[in-house]
Amino acid sequence: MLLSKSRITAITLSITLKILLFGLMLGLIPVLLLNTLVDLHQRSYIAMAQNTSLSSINLASQNQTKQMVSNDTITIKLLADNLGNILNKTAAILEVTSLLPQVKNASYANSINPTYHGIPQNLDSAKRAIAQQILAKYHDFDIVFFLMPNGDMYLMEPYSQQAHLTKNNYAFRDYYKGAIVTNNTYLGGVIISTATGKKQAVISVPIYSETKKLVGIWGGDISLKAIENSLQALNIGSSNSNASNLQERVVFVDQNGKKVADSDKTLSSNQNESFVTLQSFKNGEGGKTGSLVEDYHGKRMLITYQPVKLNTTNWVVLLMRPFQ
Repeated sequence: MLLSKSRITAITLSITLKILLFGLMLGLIPVLLLNTLVDLHQRSYIAMAQNTSLSSINLASQNQTKQMVSNDTITIKLLADNLGNILNKTAAILEVTSLLPQVKNASYANSINPTYHGIPQNLDSAKRAIAQQILAKYHDFDIVFFLMPNGDMYLMEPYSQQAHLTKNNYAFRDYYKGAIVTNNTYLGGVIISTATGKKQAVISVPIYSETKKLVGIWGGDISLKAIENSLQALNIGSSNSNASNLQERVVFVDQNGKKVADSDKTLSSNQNESFVTLQSFKNGEGGKTGSLVEDYHGKRMLITYQPVKLNTTNWVVLLMRPFQ
């Protein structure tokens, strides 16, 4: 049974206020986004005209569904903008620091040693200092590193993570390949770190000499745990926990359909969960925004989706709720 329009609006307003307050505290939501919020309220629902799967619902249910989609669209827009701000800020920090003379070289390349999975800790202290400053000042990073043009690890900070690497070459990683192919900053998908054993996503910046020769790859491991903690702190779905048939769930998904973050604490530990078969994910990864009803693990779900773009990569924010 669907909730009343007033109840739906109250739930969404609560979630929206939490997102606004959290984003404002972190400085992640620009003032102009408030104008976007007003505009989204006026657009009662998005892409429903293209969704033929809703055509068989009776008129009363359609009206409630439209209101629900409108509210979900507002929520997901705020979440997507927050995530986009984090990714773009992280990329900008790496891009700016990649221009520093301390970073734009690999002076100790001849000292790369498989035993150290790169150069020893006491070498290239200038570049290590830049990496350490990034980690100390910007908590969106877990790791900062430099790869050689062939993908060999040159250095990583914290050094303790470099010492625990299980591989010496990372040319097989998508963030290496993406930076090389696009000649631009690249957002990789979720992977399992060979240093920590935890899931991570990397933003990589190719560095070129004045003669356009590739010098190396300057990269940073995004703190996915911090992103997930922030999402879960919003308690999305908790305000209507007594109506389990309408429990909201928000997931951030990478370009391969892998889960980046989950608002549901009971499901967040399932790192193998994939959304790649969902049409909503495919639409979002293709740069589209909208809502549709589709099956997920045998349940009928109303899913609102929004892409989060960084250069050539689209991540996707999905807001899911069981639908009857």
